Amino acid sequence: NVIKNRILKYSLIFGGLAAVACVLVGLIQYYGLGKSPFGKYKVPALGVNLIFIFFAVWYYRRDNGGYLSFSSGFSVGFLTNFFGSIFAGILFF
Repeated sequence: NVIKNRILKYSLIFGGLAAVACVLVGLIQYYGLGKSPFGKYKVPALGVNLIFIFFAVWYYRRDNGGYLSFSSGFSVGFLTNFFGSIFAGILFF
């Protein structure tokens, strides 16, 4: 139970931060550069997601005593991306 709560905690925190960062990148891209973030110029948002997934897994491992199993790392990474995409979709809509 404690591990599942920790996985959800890091996934929600970093997923929310990734969503805010993706929306900011999209707004800068749209209003600053005049490029639509939904067309062929969506690569910067992918990079933002990967950075936040990396840090979510890294902080989870650090706070878990340096131990990271495959299932925990995969769960944190997947859920971070899942929550980030849901939150970014809500913010964009």
